Amino acid sequence: MNKKEIYFSLVGSLDRTLNFFGFKRTGKKLSKIYLDRPSLQFCRERWGYKELVGVEVGVWKGKNAKNILSHFNMRKLYLIDYWDRSITNEGKKRTQDEFNKIKEYVYNYFSVNKKVQIINKLSLDAVKDIEEEVDFVYIDSSHDYETTIKEIKAYYPLIVHGGVLCGHDVKNLPIKSRGVLKAVYEFANENNLIVFIDQPDWWIIKP
Repeated sequence: MNKKEIYFSLVGSLDRTLNFFGFKRTGKKLSKIYLDRPSLQFCRERWGYKELVGVEVGVWKGKNAKNILSHFNMRKLYLIDYWDRSITNEGKKRTQDEFNKIKEYVYNYFSVNKKVQIINKLSLDAVKDIEEEVDFVYIDSSHDYETTIKEIKAYYPLIVHGGVLCGHDVKNLPIKSRGVLKAVYEFANENNLIVFIDQPDWWIIKP
């Protein structure tokens, strides 16, 4: 490598390290990076550099999974999705062929990462494939009440004490808000848990 290549290699390494710890470099200044998922921002500030095991239920194109891998010290990340147009609202706008191409992209992108395990199953079937405790579960799947309450009840037992159950889509969208929020608050009330809301996310800390 010549001097120029070495320089850009070192700068790139520095930027990736800063990014991992939640900062970005603009000239000589450092500024904090805020994740677009408030519950994950909370998790990052809670755990810092601690090695973690996590689950994302509802991967879609993998954008959020990429953020998790970029900003957390993951020992293992389970990515769960079925990519079936018949079980999601996205199916009303896309063909199954489009779903298959998205699944192929996700597999091609993440399968080279030994920290990632993709489980191509329905969420309530996939939970049986996780045979270890996890630090957090992020739910971003169907957004209807019936599925969300079942997913919460299925995945909550996997979480370590002090871990976080969290999810997406509690925006001011009438249908989605009713389904997700109803499920979250119902589960929390039944188990004497506190719900934190910072739109578009929610989270619960397991005592």
